[in-house]
Formats: sequence, structure tokens, C-alpha cells
Amino acid sequence: MRHEIRSVAGVTDPPVRVWTHLAGVYDKAGKKIQLFVNGRPQGSPVALPDTVLPVPTNGGLQVGRASNSSGGFGEYLAGLVDEVQVWQRALAEGELREEAQLFDADHAAATALLAQWDASGASGTSIADTSGYRRPAMALAPGAAIDVEGEVLILDGRTGSATATGPVIDETGSFTVTAKVQLNAAELANKPVGYIAQVVGQRTAGESSWAIWYRHDRADDGTPAGNWFFGRAGVDASGTVKQVTSVPSASSAELDTFVQLTGVYDAEQDRLHFFVNQEDQSPAAESSFAFDQQGTGELSIGRGMSGGVWGRYLPGEVGEVRVWAGAMNGRQVESQVLGIPSAVGDDQ
Repeated sequence: MRHEIRSVAGVTDPPVRVWTHLAGVYDKAGKKIQLFVNGRPQGSPVALPDTVLPVPTNGGLQVGRASNSSGGFGEYLAGLVDEVQVWQRALAEGELREEAQLFDADHAAATALLAQWDASGASGTSIADTSGYRRPAMALAPGAAIDVEGEVLILDGRTGSATATGPVIDETGSFTVTAKVQLNAAELANKPVGYIAQVVGQRTAGESSWAIWYRHDRADDGTPAGNWFFGRAGVDASGTVKQVTSVPSASSAELDTFVQLTGVYDAEQDRLHFFVNQEDQSPAAESSFAFDQQGTGELSIGRGMSGGVWGRYLPGEVGEVRVWAGAMNGRQVESQVLGIPSAVGDDQ
């Protein structure tokens, strides 16, 4: 009799059209199997009963399909597969976390551009994705318009936003998001202290699972003195948001000036990093979520959801938003985000 022993992922209904790193481990000595998703073990190892022996095979390695008992094939995969590797030993958890990062030749985490909405060249009521992954276009709401000459998206801070169907990344793995943004000082002068203006974020249920935002404040002399933030939300077993971990900018945000904001989630280290232009804002924040958060709703520019209500409208301009799988380091932010050539031998 044929037995199928399975190690099952802890998260049901995984997101589609996103890259996810999967690994299966068979420990011959312990007679156990375990599934890893983005380097993280799923539950406890599953023991094979003493009466069950692994089925020896002598056929070819199959990718995207499975052999069946009748000698044919089935269970065909609809999707993309890359970076297939096989080891003749059981890898440890630490090794699988590192393997999930997919390092490049300089031992920096490899990245893949998954979405790019750039206002340059856009017109009308939408901004197309030019990443090659054919993501939905960002649809403009009233209060948002494309400035063709300035090649930017203008947002009025009251109703303006641009929205596409998300998610574009598996948030249990590493990712990087960047946005080029300029705050409108005149419009911010009408906002109360504590006002939050969201640059870009991914919705889940009634909140944002990750976002880049600005929190308005004023100095003693009444001048604006707010900060930029990059953060993620953590949930409990029921999916209720219980915490938000964020990294603030080290100094007040400049107004009426374009700045490049880049948020990084490093799944291997379970940390957030935040870059304002090429400057890494420290310290990095440990996320330490009890349960992985995964966005399921809209990905929006210029607005955010709080308590199930849309708001947090951004007064200003946005030139672009790009999203990668993989956690960039400072050198990669300079070269891939800002286009600054790396010095010879510079691997920091």
C-alpha cells in the first residue's frame, strides 16, 4: 500500500503571482520530513511511521509535474519555477534561511524587480507597470493627475491616489520597495499635528501590511518637523493587527524637495532597514512578528487604510514606485535604486 506523508505550510491560501522559496527536507537518520517556506520551518518535523519506507526511484527529476501510480504524469504546475537545487543531505534550518536569500556573485542578496510604476511617459488616468511581469496598471482616483511635463503623479492630499491589485510580493520572504516623493509644504500647513500621509503601502483587511509614510509634526517655532517611516504590521492567530514595527528617518523630512525612500525587509535577519536617498537610517528594527503578515488587497500610492477606512492622503508628488523580491544592502540601493556607480572593490 502506498502512503503519502506530508509536511504542510502553516499559511493557507498563499498569494498568487509572487515569488516564494520552497524547500523540502528528508532526514534519513531521524526518519522525518519538513517543509520550509522562505527559509522558515512549517510546523514540527513529520515522522514517518516505522512501517513506511521511502519509495526508491530511478527516473528523471521532474519539475512542474508529478508521476502517478499508473506510470504517467499529472499534477501539472501553472506558474514559474527557477533556481532548482538538490542536495544529498538534510540541510539545517540556518542553511535554508540563507539559501532562501539567493545571493549574487558578491554575496549580496540577489533581487528581482517585480513591479515598476513610473509616471514618466504616463498619461491619462493610469500608470502602467513596466517591470515585465504584467502587473495591473495603477488607476488614478479623483484628486490625482499626471503632470506630463514634470513626469510625476500629483496628489492633492484629500482624495487623490493611485491603486492597483496586490500583492506583488510574498511578505514572509525578503523584499525591497522604493518611491520617489516630494511633499507639498503649502498643503501640509493645513494638516494637524500627528497627521499621517502614506506614500505607498499594501492593504490587508483594514490596515496596511507594509507601508512608507510621513507623520506630520511641528517644531517650537511652528515650522514643519515631521519624519519619514517604513514599517510592517504584525498579527495574532486570528489575523488581528497587534503591533507595527517601523524605522523612522533620523532627521526631519525636507519639504518641496524630491527624496528617494527605500524600505527593506530582511527575512533572514527578521529586520527592517530604511534608506533616505543613500543614507541608511539606524538602528534597524527587529520585526519579531508572532505570525507572518501577508497583504491581500490593494497596493496604493498616496493613501492608506486605518481601522478599515481609507485616508492618510498624501499631499505632494510621486515620480515612481518599484518593488523587488530580495533584501538590498546599501551598495545595492545606491546602484539599483539611485543609479550611483559602485566603486571598484566596494562590496559594502
